[in-house]
Amino acid sequence: MFNEVREYSLFSQTSAYVVPPEIPSEVHQLPYGFTSGILYFQFEKKNINTEVSVKDRIMMIVPVIIMLSIILIETRAYMFWYILPMMDQIGFFTSTYTFSSLLSSKYSLHFLIFLALCINLYISTLLTIFTPPGEVIQDLQLEANNLRENIFQVMISEDFLEKMKKHGNCERKRTLFPRFCRSCLMVKPDRSHHCSVCNKCVLKMDHHCPYVNNCIGQKNYKYFMNMVMSGTAASVFISFTMWEGVKMAWENSEYDVNYQVYIGIAYFGNVVLSVVLCAFCFFHFYLISNALTTIEFREKMTVKFDKSPYHVSCLNNFVEVFGSNPFVWCLPLSKVYLGPNSSDPLLSFKSSESLHV
Repeated sequence: MFNEVREYSLFSQTSAYVVPPEIPSEVHQLPYGFTSGILYFQFEKKNINTEVSVKDRIMMIVPVIIMLSIILIETRAYMFWYILPMMDQIGFFTSTYTFSSLLSSKYSLHFLIFLALCINLYISTLLTIFTPPGEVIQDLQLEANNLRENIFQVMISEDFLEKMKKHGNCERKRTLFPRFCRSCLMVKPDRSHHCSVCNKCVLKMDHHCPYVNNCIGQKNYKYFMNMVMSGTAASVFISFTMWEGVKMAWENSEYDVNYQVYIGIAYFGNVVLSVVLCAFCFFHFYLISNALTTIEFREKMTVKFDKSPYHVSCLNNFVEVFGSNPFVWCLPLSKVYLGPNSSDPLLSFKSSESLHV
């Protein structure tokens, strides 16, 4: 972050000195904090393009349309190429078919399970798209004076440090300077990063997902995981149950050849999608169990460290993401923490959301 910095000066109540230009690269360290004095430093502000062209807006929407189209195609294929043909095969659409026979049919059970997974997937997807990921509050806006062109001077006073402590610890760099954004001119709280696509700093940023045209951060990561889990479950469920319908279509000479080809492509395409989604889902389970984000996982490959400083335990790491009530972990609901009168042993865990209000 500080590769282009020209000069840094630290003025305390007792001394003043200039930090040498050989500034190390950014790494996660212990929480930052000064006890007294005023911090002055200069930096070169990054130029950001706030104007988005029509072409760029269209390109942002294309991945979202592709993902929603895949969901709708898979839903239609399962309903019209498996459920309805198999129900017709057992005589569901005849006048002699009874309601008791419907309840005892395995295809009715398949339909109900698939319907529940689809509703969960649709709601989770919409919440992931439209829920803000969590932005840095304005209290952490730096007091910056434009000296010349893109060169700014920033002053961090003791009052500002109190604001930083009020809203949680802010990581520091090896130079003892706080992590701050050269684009937004804001101090970065723990685990926050600037998204170059959204042009804003995101709290506990995991990554920017083009398929929902939104950043995945502190406020919508649970919805994102609900979307991934329900999508994975639905895709795997289709792979295991739809094979009977595919086999019937291939063995029945009454079906058109084009129909047999379409249903085969749809089925094996879904099998490939299931494998990809399973790998992606288990990767995020690994991240959650180790209290890592995708960005921190990539940092771990270059900056070697044994475990995340935010790691508590595997169970509490999942509680931090999904809430303390495991019955709603798979539902597209906001985090639920049980009340203070509950005997739930997970109440000893303190959510990091309280640090960024």
